[in-house]
Amino acid sequence: MQKNMANDKHLDQLIFSFEEQRLQVPYFEGMRVLAAASCTTDPKNIFILTDRSELICLDLYTGDLSLVKELNGDEFPVNSEFQLYCSQDGRFLAVTCRRQQSHEHSAICRGVVVRIGDSKEILSLSAGEYHTELTPLPVCFIAHNSKTHLVHATDWNRLDITDLETGEIITGRDLTESPRENEDNDYVFKEWSGVLKASPSQTRLATIGWVWHPIGVALSYDLKSWLNGDLWETDSSPNMRSYAIWDYFWDSPFCWINDQKICIWGVDDGQFGDAPTNTAAVFDVESEELLLSISGPTSDIFFFDKYLFSGLYHEEKEPAGITIWSIDDGSLLYKKEGVFCDLYVPEEKALIAFGCQGLITINRWRSHP
Repeated sequence: MQKNMANDKHLDQLIFSFEEQRLQVPYFEGMRVLAAASCTTDPKNIFILTDRSELICLDLYTGDLSLVKELNGDEFPVNSEFQLYCSQDGRFLAVTCRRQQSHEHSAICRGVVVRIGDSKEILSLSAGEYHTELTPLPVCFIAHNSKTHLVHATDWNRLDITDLETGEIITGRDLTESPRENEDNDYVFKEWSGVLKASPSQTRLATIGWVWHPIGVALSYDLKSWLNGDLWETDSSPNMRSYAIWDYFWDSPFCWINDQKICIWGVDDGQFGDAPTNTAAVFDVESEELLLSISGPTSDIFFFDKYLFSGLYHEEKEPAGITIWSIDDGSLLYKKEGVFCDLYVPEEKALIAFGCQGLITINRWRSHP
């Protein structure tokens, strides 16, 4: 295992330049952005969910916008936490919503899939009500047999795959009749899944969820095996891999580096921690080996084009900008104040920040030797 020792040794060897674009969108004045997503097939357009319960498509170059769908505010109250996802083919949006229980409100964890072309809600999403609000509703678009499918939770401890063309669940099974048992002689793995992310080639599916007592767990499954007919892959499988666990914590961000490596925030040198640390750990996906520990990145990490990005903060923990790290040796490569990122568009190399009074700031970056 390699740990970064001199975080700033490459600061003078690489130059990153940023080209800033300011987009003033009067329609957004006086409203909040609840969630946003980019589209792989049409990266100049992004999708935004506003606190008016509107799903809007915005052109990053012209500022032109169009209304995709107005959601039911009673079903999706704006005082909740939202996630927004766009399918790889640009045809579907998934909106998920969760809210912790309080004295004023009941707990919520639900979602919906919208077909962009005709604004139709084609699939309602729910994982039941058994503590499911403790993680975002697990959903992930994948491509299979030239069609778009959705991996999503259908119960507190169950994941399924739905064919969005037909609405058919292709992973139907009875969890009380598993053909194999786990080491503890239980039939299924009693885990609440969290955010789902497929590897770049969609060979594996990763999540960070939790199990009683509770502890957080970072896992991946063999997605290809699941799609090829092993219906029990996410329930009880020798193909499951485990990378990290925490005590009473399971909201750690993570990102795929490639099909063989995964980066998980909050993991120290060991695989168990009482609390998350400002450390990004890179694991070998198959062997579970810890390959690199990077001390310093904050919890808002994402990965693109050989680099790991995270936030830069003042001592008062106020956002100040971004940092860029080497995924090869963990070195801190660059610091940039005044650049913020609420959404990243990989195809545009664009960091997007939603400001007040309808101002959207777009920073496109390049690297130079």
